[in-house]
Amino acid sequence: MTVFTFYEPIPGFAGDAELLEVWRQSWQKAGWRPVVLNLDVARAHPRFTELRQWFGLHFHKVNDARYSWCCFSRWLALETMGGGLMMDYDVVNYGWPPRAILGDLVRFNWTTSCMIQATPAGVARIVEHLCRWVPGPEEWTSDMWSLNALFQSSDCRMEEGVLSEAGNADWDKAPVVHYCTRGADLLGIPRAEKAARIPGLRKL
Repeated sequence: MTVFTFYEPIPGFAGDAELLEVWRQSWQKAGWRPVVLNLDVARAHPRFTELRQWFGLHFHKVNDARYSWCCFSRWLALETMGGGLMMDYDVVNYGWPPRAILGDLVRFNWTTSCMIQATPAGVARIVEHLCRWVPGPEEWTSDMWSLNALFQSSDCRMEEGVLSEAGNADWDKAPVVHYCTRGADLLGIPRAEKAARIPGLRKL
């Protein structure tokens, strides 16, 4: 079974190319077929220009415009591929085997969009929502904020017991771990050192 992530080299994000390889190796070792999508795949989507224009109206509310645009673009790329399991490339597999995931939209974390399964119908709903979403006064222009709004207003299944954030109480036993910025900080790992230090934390 295939698993997707999205990657574009971004100035200032040192170590991400190496982290991508850690992601690839962990999922491949667990029996999955890891595939890396990029902006070239997203550009093939018929709504690429529409979403880009939308982002141009709201990009002032982001931390890094290029990084945030990649976060939005990945859902266009996923729909171009016909849906599937999409995740951040700092989500590491520790032995979770390939399996069917039932439901049009399935999330593995209550607060982030770091790992989401979407059927063709499910990812079409994501793209439609992204193109129409208007950030609230306290919300950043991020796909995480947007998808949280979608999931609160629609039927979306939560898959429990698979993913944990690094640094949480159960992270060292979870089959899949998200090494987000907060989690890496709790473990004392700078972003640029994730790729070098994650393999030493737990055996893949």
